[in-house]
Amino acid sequence: LKGLPSDCRLQLLDTLYSLYSNTKLVKDAHDKGAVIYLLDIFCNSELAPIREKTAEVLSKMVMDKLVGPKVRITINKFLPTIFVDAMKQNPEASVSMLDSEHENPELIWNNETRQRVARVVKDECEKLYQKHKSNPLTGWSIGEDFQLSLEDVGGEVVVAGVYLRIFVSNPGWVLRRPKQFLEELMERVLSLMNSGNNQEMELVTQSLILLLEAQSALAEQLPATGYINRVLSTMAGKGESAQKPGILLFHQIAKCKVCVEVMANCDSIAPLHRAMKLRKDMLVISCEMFNRIFGYNHDSLVSQSLSSGLVKDLLGILGSRLDNIQNKAACKAQVVNALKALERSLVYGEEVTKLLKSSNVWSQYEAQKHDLFIEDRPVMALTAQPTTAGYLTMSQQAMPSVPPPIDNMDTDRDNLLL
Repeated sequence: LKGLPSDCRLQLLDTLYSLYSNTKLVKDAHDKGAVIYLLDIFCNSELAPIREKTAEVLSKMVMDKLVGPKVRITINKFLPTIFVDAMKQNPEASVSMLDSEHENPELIWNNETRQRVARVVKDECEKLYQKHKSNPLTGWSIGEDFQLSLEDVGGEVVVAGVYLRIFVSNPGWVLRRPKQFLEELMERVLSLMNSGNNQEMELVTQSLILLLEAQSALAEQLPATGYINRVLSTMAGKGESAQKPGILLFHQIAKCKVCVEVMANCDSIAPLHRAMKLRKDMLVISCEMFNRIFGYNHDSLVSQSLSSGLVKDLLGILGSRLDNIQNKAACKAQVVNALKALERSLVYGEEVTKLLKSSNVWSQYEAQKHDLFIEDRPVMALTAQPTTAGYLTMSQQAMPSVPPPIDNMDTDRDNLLL
């Protein structure tokens, strides 16, 4: 390939394409350095038909069931993995992709990166070619530590080949491997919860939540991975800074029935209750999370809530002015609905009701409807400044601009949600 004139290369590539149906020949070719010769043509040749045929040959090697994964790893040491997928799907498109500039969640590729890859591949190929001229049987391998750091562009955070900065601005991007992205995000979140890089943790957490919002079906795959238990365990053993990713995650997956079933079969309420107390700035999100969780009517979760003291603390929220909490009305509305859901338990409902009846504040809320105060909006918006505020004591008419009249201002002043 290296020494042949261009007009003979296409015929040789056709021959190789046929030969690489044999696993033994694919292995021998890989061990002798065929990949670097092919990459040199793909990256540096000026003839599009030859480059396209080279992409076909490389994809044929990658598709070998035994040796293919090793070939893919070798190619990915020089090129981002998205190029290998493009070679398999459309060789012509893979050439066009290499020659173009891209900035999307799965690829940042420009003239600088393209020239860098072409130069490194050409140098590596030339070194091997000189060795093969002396001894054609010389083997070739690339060091395990060798990797062109193409993903490390300007300090970009990359997870499973996805550039997070670009992903959060375009979470609807159709990912090639969403499940792999989800699992590697979960792994990175756990690592950051233990190590404490807050800036990166914010970005990774935001990416995780936006992924689950954009592709809600992915949440159904979480129970099989074991990450739910791992996150709960980490939350239980870490301080305030590690709680935010967990609260946001469980607030999101509490929409998923199978995820809540996993939570019902492990000790989940105690670490979430602890997180709520540590992160008072996230009280609205925590209360909505519990409301969602209890909506599935799992008796084990009611039992955990009673034993951990969560019911008493939720009542405490109703009795508090929540001076430093945004959107107080929505927060208390979520608490009321959560407590009513706990009361529905056939096993522990009476015990919950007894606690509620013993509270001085419960009677002020139990007969009121709170649907108007619960906004249907994405989780990431919950941390923003609220645009409206309501009162739990208002009627079901249009929202007034001032509080409704209060019969006894002296005794009820502390219950106004201003």
